[in-house]
Amino acid sequence: MNTLPKQSNRLIGIGLLVSLAVNLFLIGVLAIPFVIGHHHPMMGFMMDEGRRQAWAEYGRAGQMPQEPRPGDRREIIKAVADAAKPQHDALASAFKDIGKARGELATILRADPFDAQAFNQATRELQSRIRIVQEMTIPILDQAAAKLPASQRVGLLPLASNPGALLRHTRAGSDTGPPPDDRPRP
Repeated sequence: MNTLPKQSNRLIGIGLLVSLAVNLFLIGVLAIPFVIGHHHPMMGFMMDEGRRQAWAEYGRAGQMPQEPRPGDRREIIKAVADAAKPQHDALASAFKDIGKARGELATILRADPFDAQAFNQATRELQSRIRIVQEMTIPILDQAAAKLPASQRVGLLPLASNPGALLRHTRAGSDTGPPPDDRPRP
């Protein structure tokens, strides 16, 4: 026998339906990584910036890249390191120039009163330094792509959108240290 009034029963029923809908929504959101993989564009908040930019570019083109297998990462980094080693010093110098240009821009922005002409000149200088680095990375990625099979080339996308990562790989051969054959033996 039901002792609650009819209106209370209706409110409890609506509350249960809302609770069910919220629970199903949360389960769906939590299940996305397991159903479609954690590198899907919908899961952009779980990706690093370079990979997110690569997915965005391919999403606009209507193509979704297939992520390289974990074992391919070392081969991708080795190909990039081999292509970039001859230019490491020039690349490092170019990145230092970018740092100096950013420092000059920060100094101008901190100055009071604001000097618009100096700001425009410093901004143009920073843009030209960034353009130099971009022009240096294109041939490096071109050489690395020529050495890699098609299934691994998609692994170059994060490096193409983040030239700073390219500098890390020029000397070490990996992002955690030198390749296994260069590591000191115990």
